[in-house]
Amino acid sequence: LHACGMNKLTSFIEASGQTHAAWAARFGISRSHLTKIINGRAWPSRVIMARIAAETNGAVPVTSGSQTQVGATQRQRK
Repeated sequence: LHACGMNKLTSFIEASGQTHAAWAARFGISRSHLTKIINGRAWPSRVIMARIAAETNGAVPVTSGSQTQVGATQRQRK
């Protein structure tokens, strides 16, 4: 997920009315890991990106190369 994808994920979760913990469980990750993904401190594996896309019915799409983009953003913050 690139920055735009993380914004979409945040908006999607907020609009759903469900908790971050509930969505994290659906994605197969911990709530703290989901929070790190949203805040740009971690990035999801391709498997998790695919789960996010599937669980959100494509509302939060997976884009090619997104891991690299998020990783580059994280490296720039250091």
